[in-house]
Amino acid sequence: MRKLLLILTVVLFYSCDRGRIDTSEFAKELEDRKIKHVSQGKIVSQAMASGKVITDTLTKKIKEINLSSVACDIHNLELTKALEKDFDGQIALFSADLQQKNLISSEKEILDAYLYNIENKLSVEPNCQNLKNGIWLYTLPITYNAPSDTMCTGANKNIKKGDLVGMWSVKLSEKTLIRKVKL
Repeated sequence: MRKLLLILTVVLFYSCDRGRIDTSEFAKELEDRKIKHVSQGKIVSQAMASGKVITDTLTKKIKEINLSSVACDIHNLELTKALEKDFDGQIALFSADLQQKNLISSEKEILDAYLYNIENKLSVEPNCQNLKNGIWLYTLPITYNAPSDTMCTGANKNIKKGDLVGMWSVKLSEKTLIRKVKL
């Protein structure tokens, strides 16, 4: 009986993993899941900041690899997939052409507003709206200032400085935005 107990003890001792367990990921996840009281203003600020990071990063990448408007599909870029995963969002790049069939009504209204502002020489700024289904829509107008601004928008050659050539549309999860808010 003693022999069996000794063997069992030795087996148990060696079967236990004595390696260190990295708890930093668990601690980070636990911190992210704490209950937060976040104002609407903080969510909007986070959505604006996240949208800016996404669009700036992709704009830089598009210019860096010199994508033409004909061959441009931002969803084929690994960077787009990584950003969509990191920010739990959907990213789209639309031309200013009003024949866009895949715009949701909010995107269409914002694009119309950007076009109206350009025609009336008013400023166009990034926009953030709550779509009321746990999704926030960040949009950024793309105006023509240099030839590289027409990449991926399919803009024609008859454009002049200040014309609207496209719009970034980034749909962000409210849940993820709240998790990213630093208190």
